Amino acid sequence: GRRRGILAGCYKSLDNTLQCLIWVYRCVEQQTFEELAQEAVTNCALSLKDASAAISKRSRIDGDLFFIKHLLVLREQISPFNTQLTVKQINLDFGSTAAAFGNFLAHSRNIFSRHNNAFVDLVARGVPTIRENEVDCKRDLETQLKAACENFIVRTYEQALATIIAFLQRASKPLSENSTTLQDMDFAKPDKVQALLANAETSVPEFLTMIRRRMALYLANQQTEAILFNPIRANVFAALTQMGNCLEANYSQDQVAPMLRSLSALRTAVTNLPSAAPPSPTLAANGDAAAAPGPAAEGVPATAHAGQAERQQLHAPQRDGGVVSLEAAPPTPPAPDNGVPPEPGAPPPPVPVDLFEE
Repeated sequence: GRRRGILAGCYKSLDNTLQCLIWVYRCVEQQTFEELAQEAVTNCALSLKDASAAISKRSRIDGDLFFIKHLLVLREQISPFNTQLTVKQINLDFGSTAAAFGNFLAHSRNIFSRHNNAFVDLVARGVPTIRENEVDCKRDLETQLKAACENFIVRTYEQALATIIAFLQRASKPLSENSTTLQDMDFAKPDKVQALLANAETSVPEFLTMIRRRMALYLANQQTEAILFNPIRANVFAALTQMGNCLEANYSQDQVAPMLRSLSALRTAVTNLPSAAPPSPTLAANGDAAAAPGPAAEGVPATAHAGQAERQQLHAPQRDGGVVSLEAAPPTPPAPDNGVPPEPGAPPPPVPVDLFEE
């Protein structure tokens, strides 16, 4: 019952994978279990990626958060099993065999020659090469989770400041033949820039507030939410700083004054946003995640529930008959900015995030 509560609302393939692993854990040898678990977890992650892609067709934010949430759950739920989930795969490389056979056909006349015999060369060089490849399922899962978080951060920042980023990109290009200054160009007229900033002053905080609420629905963990949201906010600040530098360099003091006031108001509004949304009454009352809206795609539930599995406990059987209590370790804070200012006129690079230790 406890386990069912933790996985309530999770995608079906994740639940089925964990059930199968628990059933076979005490029934097979360690090496056999590692091979089965490696294949099961890999296929489960692929199914989650496919489901995320289906959801993203309707809502990119929901698709990204669905994938992050389920990878977090999968990573933490497999931790109680006393195994490394590392499997050595042995493959035969027939590249040298194909080359040797091609050489044999090209020199088939020398098959009976005592020197440079084609048949002897085929036997000597045509043996396939044995290659060992170590597959670390947990490491691959960490890599996927880190990439999913970084993609979410970059795409959310770009969506929040789409108009400002587009302006900076156009401003970084050479001036047209009929323009001597940036403000002579149609898109950079002072009144149009002021309208752009006035619209961003309202739309950006509203969008970021919606992102925070959606993260709370899916993740239900304020520490994880903060780790994802802080790099987004840092990217926004970097873009606003670069926008201010661009305006001061290309407009007169009278023209730039109201623009800078709008930028300052926008920066203040983003600064005042908390890194993580407070738990909703539904989350506080139920102890589980509330249902987050998701698309009705084939094989994908119409709603994706945001669980608290990454900070709850799962009791999984061990071979000695005992239980292991799983408590999620807090993610590593994001890496600090390198302090290098962006090039003038070009959109700032996304702030890197290092959520997980290698």
